[in-house]
Amino acid sequence: LDNSDDHSIPDQFFQILERAVMANIKVEQEMLIYALESHGEMQWYLDKLTGDIFPVAEFSIDDDDELAEQVEEYPNRFIAIEPIFSHESFEIMESYIATLNNREVIDTLSEAISKRHPFRNFKDALCQFEEMRENWFKFHNEAMLQKAKEWLRGEEIDATIEEYRRHD
Repeated sequence: LDNSDDHSIPDQFFQILERAVMANIKVEQEMLIYALESHGEMQWYLDKLTGDIFPVAEFSIDDDDELAEQVEEYPNRFIAIEPIFSHESFEIMESYIATLNNREVIDTLSEAISKRHPFRNFKDALCQFEEMRENWFKFHNEAMLQKAKEWLRGEEIDATIEEYRRHD
């Protein structure tokens, strides 16, 4: 092992451990999707050893300090989850509208996304159509699941996405 700097031994150890142990990690679907859609002051990370997903505030305080230190100390263990671009979320809304048959719903939702604040307008317009709203959540979840799988593949992470993982 090369020990040319302070962090090389733990980092190289993690690289060896990663190859030996991490053939497949379990990642919680809801958390990964949430991280992929989060545009804010939090940076979300995936722990490639445990599959845990967690946020670190831009300006860490208290418990976040420990997580931020771990992320900095072991850069090969943690990977930042960059949120999807807003145009990708917009395309999901457009794709959903394209699946619909009801002209009233199509017109209402199309008008909603053509205005300023399309995401807010889309959600508000969906409230008028309860069944379509439920279908939207299913459609959106499936589209985001595909984005999550693409992200994992792009990062070359061998993972199983689980619907829910109990945190004991």
